[in-house]
Amino acid sequence: MAKAKAKAKATPPPADAKGAALLAAILAHPDDKKPRLIYADHLQDRGDPRGELIALQCTRAELPAEDPRGPEIVAREEVLLKKHKKAWTTFGDTKGARWEYRRGFVEKASLDAAALARHGAAIFAAEPIEELNVWKIDEASLAPVLALPLDHVLRLSLARSSLTVADLGALASATTLGNVELLDLSVTAMGETDGAAVAFAKARSLPKLRELRLSGAYLGDADLAALAKAKTLRFERLIATNNFFGADGLEAMLAAPWAKHVTHLDLSANEHIRCEGLEVLAKATTLASLRSLRLDYAGIWTDDDRPVDAVLKSPLFARLEVLDLSQNLGKDRLERIRAVFGDRLKA
Repeated sequence: MAKAKAKAKATPPPADAKGAALLAAILAHPDDKKPRLIYADHLQDRGDPRGELIALQCTRAELPAEDPRGPEIVAREEVLLKKHKKAWTTFGDTKGARWEYRRGFVEKASLDAAALARHGAAIFAAEPIEELNVWKIDEASLAPVLALPLDHVLRLSLARSSLTVADLGALASATTLGNVELLDLSVTAMGETDGAAVAFAKARSLPKLRELRLSGAYLGDADLAALAKAKTLRFERLIATNNFFGADGLEAMLAAPWAKHVTHLDLSANEHIRCEGLEVLAKATTLASLRSLRLDYAGIWTDDDRPVDAVLKSPLFARLEVLDLSQNLGKDRLERIRAVFGDRLKA
């Protein structure tokens, strides 16, 4: 009997109109802490321990890293989450799902595409998710996921799935990605799927995109050329490590409408770039905003001074804040470049 009473006492009270209104305000304005704190007070008044978690995490989010109160708050959060984590979310026992509480709500979630398509409406009606990782798209379809209310998602990862042309077409025409700032399409085998890069290049769905990740996507020169033709894509950071494009692909990239907006370009582990690709970049005039360039492991091995001359004579390279040429040139040649670049050279 005592156990039954204890269990009943621990059960949160049913939802109420005021709580529903406060939750709606949180979902509508996820960056505003005021409705969260009001909701926290409301829940605590009703005996719901979720209110304590919201208050604790909102407090911790504003603490300096060295504040001595931090560890104590984290310890209390862990106690609450261990006891209530599943009961507080709409994820429940969804197989394989992972989620992270920030300021009292799930703001980061990772789950399979099929499960997200089934439960996504309920999840997004209860949680202000800003970071979403979608798994196993190749076992389902991307279109149903993109039909969900993703309006508050800022960081979207579709990595490690074999995306079809239909998936990328759905991504290109989606109307729910208006606030996405980071899109991760790494390890998606885009370059091994005929027409995939062309389909994505038609994207008009990402007006606020700032960072595009295409690492390990099997992209070759033709794929980079297809992406260069994108008229509506625009981003400041391109992470395209571990692919297969070389000088021809880079030449095409420099003609892209989006090239002038790129501030950070990471082309590490593209061993087909070689000295010819370095020379293409060195002569570029369209990368007007570029400040950081990573070319480590880019296959820039020669027995002559062409790479050194290309770097030292380049107006583009001269204004870079960071140039990474690690694992390319011998020590003597690197030191000649370092004499001019100083700490701006990473090697």
